Amino acid sequence: MSTVSSVHTIGTALFGKTQRALLRLFFVRPEQSFYLRQIVRTAEIGQGAAQRELARWVEAGLLVRTQRGNQVYYHANTASPVFAELKGLAVKTAGLAKIGTDKLPHDFWHLPRPKDPKNRALEALLKERTESR
Repeated sequence: MSTVSSVHTIGTALFGKTQRALLRLFFVRPEQSFYLRQIVRTAEIGQGAAQRELARWVEAGLLVRTQRGNQVYYHANTASPVFAELKGLAVKTAGLAKIGTDKLPHDFWHLPRPKDPKNRALEALLKERTESR
């Protein structure tokens, strides 16, 4: 089993679809804030599921909820005692541990994710970028 496949399987075993999507969204790039519709669109999850998980994560101290005007934003709570572990899990289960997130183009995080359960598209992108250096 390849490393990317095994971390994908581990992520699937540990977290549900919504939790995996939110983990990846908030903890791979913890400096970014997102509002609800942006979370739903970017993570490709249902609004109800997103609202339930966001409320649970805010209550647990994993996320910080801030309001600016009439817009509510969420971002990773870097002061959480489990922040470093969650960030590590997010990077590993997203298949990015080998190359590091700083080597990806900034717009990578805003591209629609391919419907590819084995992360073949991600592997190809990463291989292409590392070979071109």
